[in-house]
Amino acid sequence: MTAADEKSEINDALGAHAFIYDGLNLKTETISGLYNRVIEYLHESGPGSVAGRLTGLSMGPDYRVSYGYERGRINLVGWQIGAHSGNAGYVYENGLIIRSEIQGGPVASYARDPAERYLTAVKNDTMAA
Repeated sequence: MTAADEKSEINDALGAHAFIYDGLNLKTETISGLYNRVIEYLHESGPGSVAGRLTGLSMGPDYRVSYGYERGRINLVGWQIGAHSGNAGYVYENGLIIRSEIQGGPVASYARDPAERYLTAVKNDTMAA
């Protein structure tokens, strides 16, 4: 455990996970055992940012995921795996997701009951550009 009570290591039947923190933010996770990986976590920092909010992660130069935010909600997930990359975007209305798009893939629209308590329909509209 670290000074802030974060786990610094976990061992299980598949191997070990070692964690390194930068303040309260998880910076790296090293996995060893059945497979070996190092995951680097990226967080917002600086003026106008939300301290500690995750902006992405990577496992070496060939695997990256990034997150974008608008008004405090995630609105973009990007990825790069080897030579392949893409993104998914999300649109909100009144704080609720109403549309999602995957680059080169499906576009989904979401409908809710009048009180906006639950989904009443999910419709795959078209293919995204």
